[in-house]
Amino acid sequence: MPVYGLRFPGNQDAPAATAVALTFDDPHLNGLPIWGPSNAGVTYIWEVEFRNPSHIGYFTTFFWGNKGSFLWDSGSPNTYYGPHPYPEVDGSTGKRHNWEISIEGGDRVNTIAGGPRLLVPGKRWRQALRVDGSTKECRFYIDLPNVGDNDIITYTPAAGYGNTNPPTPAVYFGDAPWSPGNERLNGTLGPVKIIATLLSESDTIAESNDMTRLVTSNAQSNNWWSKKSFDTVDSLTDDYGSGRSFAWETASKATRVLWSGNTYQRVLHNAHL
Repeated sequence: MPVYGLRFPGNQDAPAATAVALTFDDPHLNGLPIWGPSNAGVTYIWEVEFRNPSHIGYFTTFFWGNKGSFLWDSGSPNTYYGPHPYPEVDGSTGKRHNWEISIEGGDRVNTIAGGPRLLVPGKRWRQALRVDGSTKECRFYIDLPNVGDNDIITYTPAAGYGNTNPPTPAVYFGDAPWSPGNERLNGTLGPVKIIATLLSESDTIAESNDMTRLVTSNAQSNNWWSKKSFDTVDSLTDDYGSGRSFAWETASKATRVLWSGNTYQRVLHNAHL
């Protein structure tokens, strides 16, 4: 069976300054607090490809964070994380990007090996973010199934970070919830798994190796929302029976494309881009 992904625009594409994003509002009220149910953790696994960076600025894969002001906590950021490319120069001119975890008001680009890991445009990346709810450690796996020191960024925020929910929590794919239209994905999102517990590293690798099904018993028991394929641009309901569904933030939607290796084929549809 063919597998379809969603191709999101870059920051300089039409429609200008418009959110093109998948959103799930109030996840903390529907089984997915930022640190997982009862601090049990969360495991996000996904496939993504970013286009050649003719577009400048920040690119977003996803955030758990506030849909509104970034500085909602008395002028400071709080209670968010997201794994993405980060412009090596600055947000207005940078075309060369490194991988990062965005968290606690900073951009954490150094791998365990000690230096940044460069985004290779046009490459299909299989990635994961393991969030340990008890310690708040976030481990970003850049290029699964590789788990060497140059393949992982890890960061543990301060103990008080993320203890207060933001005014409007959301899980937000394809754009930044506090800067809609300005940090768009600029590439294609493939299959996704969101598991509402901290999977072991070995289970995470097993899940990433086969995105067509839930492989491990822990993932099967704790699936929150997962998509094997975006068969239409509005095919946003979990594929495994949870009943949860994302929604488009605005009338502007991504384009459905055939997800096949590193080659994508546009599919006619009636969505906006």
